[in-house]
Amino acid sequence: MIDLEIKDNKGNMIIHKLGEGKHVLGKSIVSDIVLMDFYASRHHADLIVTDNKIVMIDFNSTNGVWVNNVRAPAKTVLEYGIPFRMGRLKLSIKKSIYNYSVKAGHPYTLEDIDIYSETAEKAKVLDLNEHRELKKKAG
Repeated sequence: MIDLEIKDNKGNMIIHKLGEGKHVLGKSIVSDIVLMDFYASRHHADLIVTDNKIVMIDFNSTNGVWVNNVRAPAKTVLEYGIPFRMGRLKLSIKKSIYNYSVKAGHPYTLEDIDIYSETAEKAKVLDLNEHRELKKKAG
């Protein structure tokens, strides 16, 4: 389970608690997470939460998804705490501390999360497994 934090340019913030599965982000009212931003696409991206990865899939949105000020590839492994942008919204993912009001995701396939290491490198983010190993070594 993760916390998806979304901030707008006026400082307003909302946190969504997401369980395992696929979550649709966009400004369409049928999206799982509605992005209240003029520059977001109706179906901007999917966020796939697994037990060891968080994968963002951009659906050719006009303004894309930006990680570390670099336009992210269509499929990108996201890292905890590293902010990313959709439209003018700033998003980040954190490990959830509390287990209340969790939004379950839709089923996903292994094809949805087939990520190659070079894709993650282009987005300048680490695979979650690598991150966990680094944290273990750091103590």
